[in-house]
Amino acid sequence: MKATTVLRILIALALLITLLGCIGFLNLVRTSPDGRYLTVIDSDESRSRLLLYDLNTHETTEVYTSKDDSLDFYDIQWRPDSQAFCFVATHEREYSLMLYEVDSHRLAQLPVESPGLARWSRDGRQLLVLNTANGEDRYELYDTASWTRVRSYPSPFNYQASDTVIAQLLRDERVLILGKPTDTSDNFPQGYNLYLFSGNRWQPYTTTGDVVAFWVAPDESSVRWVRQHRDKWLAVFESPLGKRMPRRLALLENGAFAQEGVIYRFSPDGMKLAYWTEEGVCVLNLQTNTVCVIELLDLSPRKVSGGFGESLQTRYPILGLDWRGSDTLVIQRRGEVEMLSVHSLR
Repeated sequence: MKATTVLRILIALALLITLLGCIGFLNLVRTSPDGRYLTVIDSDESRSRLLLYDLNTHETTEVYTSKDDSLDFYDIQWRPDSQAFCFVATHEREYSLMLYEVDSHRLAQLPVESPGLARWSRDGRQLLVLNTANGEDRYELYDTASWTRVRSYPSPFNYQASDTVIAQLLRDERVLILGKPTDTSDNFPQGYNLYLFSGNRWQPYTTTGDVVAFWVAPDESSVRWVRQHRDKWLAVFESPLGKRMPRRLALLENGAFAQEGVIYRFSPDGMKLAYWTEEGVCVLNLQTNTVCVIELLDLSPRKVSGGFGESLQTRYPILGLDWRGSDTLVIQRRGEVEMLSVHSLR
């Protein structure tokens, strides 16, 4: 995807955000791996700010402020040691990969060319970056000690939502990615599928074309993925990593719980799947095969008019959610952060 195309998408999203007063599309609420910190958003008609919130001390630190009234940063990714996180910043068609260090409050631009997104290795020693320079997407692997490029991967895909976990750097420099090929063939079927880069080539891991999110077990023994079909049903599958032996774990045939354009979040242990719809925040428990719906009611909804017509908009819409451990959801609604415990009795 060309950098200009990515920019147009971001501008369109920023316009939609301004009109509807909701930035849940990009879900910039991200919890640090140790559960102490949370990135949150402060946005108004003139600017957007990326903030760091300490869940222990309840202190807030400003990290980055947009250059104008558009949302010009996205794809927040915590380093596994919880001491730093990176994100992509854009300004006047230039893309920068920024690194923020928690203890020193230092914000620095990394020596990475035209980043579209970035993903850390599990030990934090490597960073996988999507390079969008010259309209030829490719994935590049960097050593984080020296910030030297150690490997390059071809990318035949258009990537999906920048905030969805669409790439995972595995051991032995293998990569699992959720993508859509620019040209379809037997090796690259239509739609969004999982692909594994192994043996110096991309191999299709799924072929259904409707995959929207995935999770890889910490020991890389298995992978789970979400399939969603046009507001009709949602299903979760599992297979040993490296083998195409899918097993269905859950199926929701109620369209109210299977809406398109939703951000999905697997819990760190992979046993729960959280997302939000018009019905509220949904938590699918893969052990009990049940859905818990947490209704977030607003007693004073208001009408918002914009270029897309008039719509009824909640006064305090959800800006994003993420897991804090495997039993607690953290939700930001405007200037408030809420924590919801989701425990199973068996």
